[in-house]
Amino acid sequence: MTTMRIQQPTRAVLAVVCGFWIPHFAWAQPATPSVDFKGQIQPILETHCHRCHGPSMRSGGVRLDRRDDVIAKGYSQSPLVGGTLQTNEIYRRVASKDVAYRMPKGEPPLSDQQIGLIRQWVEAGAQWPEDSAVLAKSAAESWFSQEAWLMYGERWVNEVPGFIPWLCVMLVLQLGLLMVERYKQAVRSARPWTDGPRARWLRPFRHFNVWHFVLIDLLMAVVLLLEVQAGLQAKTRQLEQTVVQLNQAIVPPGPPTTLSIYGNPPIPIRPNHPPRLSGTYYRGNCERNEKLFNGGNYRTATLRVSLIDAQGHEVKYGDRVAANSLAIRFELERALGTTDALYGESISKGVFLTRQPLTEKFAKITEPIASVRVIKPGWKWEAVVPLKGPSDEYVSIMSGMIYMYQGTVEQERARGTVHYGIKYDLHLNKLAMEPNSEVWVGNLFWTPTLEHPHRGQVPLKQWFDYEPIPEVTGPNSTDPKLLGIPQK
Repeated sequence: MTTMRIQQPTRAVLAVVCGFWIPHFAWAQPATPSVDFKGQIQPILETHCHRCHGPSMRSGGVRLDRRDDVIAKGYSQSPLVGGTLQTNEIYRRVASKDVAYRMPKGEPPLSDQQIGLIRQWVEAGAQWPEDSAVLAKSAAESWFSQEAWLMYGERWVNEVPGFIPWLCVMLVLQLGLLMVERYKQAVRSARPWTDGPRARWLRPFRHFNVWHFVLIDLLMAVVLLLEVQAGLQAKTRQLEQTVVQLNQAIVPPGPPTTLSIYGNPPIPIRPNHPPRLSGTYYRGNCERNEKLFNGGNYRTATLRVSLIDAQGHEVKYGDRVAANSLAIRFELERALGTTDALYGESISKGVFLTRQPLTEKFAKITEPIASVRVIKPGWKWEAVVPLKGPSDEYVSIMSGMIYMYQGTVEQERARGTVHYGIKYDLHLNKLAMEPNSEVWVGNLFWTPTLEHPHRGQVPLKQWFDYEPIPEVTGPNSTDPKLLGIPQK
């Protein structure tokens, strides 16, 4: 009976303890393993992403080498940091099975291990450390390295004139001060050699104290500062001479860009058609491959531009217009047989028109922004840009440029990649439209596959023209790399 009485409380205690702890260990979820951004995530981005989303190229307005650009997102404004596995754009892209959506574009997918690391990073909050913190940690790690000290020593020797003689004098003085201290110690010990005719010249050093040491060190420090200043001035003069020589030298042109071809601000090449106030233009495919329809020479979009009045009617030569009533209407319609990926909502919502020249860096908005309006989802869009004037009948000339961008508008800032330029030159006589007035559209988008300045590439006439470009009327490739599907 005694044994039973002892066993029953013991079992009760074990039951209470196990009842508390067993569910805790059985049902507790394991903590998400931490991921080192710098050591695990950043190398993946540098190897597989920076080629198209780095300093030299920002496809879709996305740059993955700087935190500020990552926070700013791309043209589609999909989140790149934070979020969940369902909303984080980086994870969705690398983990997608759709080759038209998956990244890196046109390359093999990331390994399961790399995708797993990015998944863990997103599950842990997808934090992106400050660039300054990463750089400071890197600098601290290299501060005490042998290479760092050699680099610092080399800079002092090369950039401070007279540094080697100064260093030699400093070493000699330090040895001399050490000898003086040894001499004073010998005097206090009454060494025989410290007194006598031969030691007369050493007697003045008996009164040498610590303030003399400080004075000598300060003097040497002043000399060093003067040498550093002289070195900086010499380097400044050398840099100024180098800048003058570079400005005078003929620098070979680099790879063509929109600004190098069309100027800054860019002005498109006028199509070779007679003056007109409205007209249709055709955008062609810029990819060439035998697997594509007609080898890739086919239409991707039809554009129409027109000068309209306050009622939306097209203005014709001789029409008399009301003051401040003119506007430019821009229409874009998708061509038959083109891929859906080129006309998705995330792309069309980032299209806008403005007179202001923009780049891929955010700039303060100084001109009104006209976003495109969907006329037929996935097929047709329209934007209307009001013109400034005419304010009265004495205005005789109205001229300007309107740019069409794909980019981002954010509060009072905007950025984008320019695609087209709409040029208008209007001549009025008492508010009547003169026959020498015109409105036209020119191409401003650039890709290395286009013919400029080398032959053998896609001619501009097959890329953008006022004459019709053939449409797709048969089977076409679905390979996103061949189709040149842009990244978001």
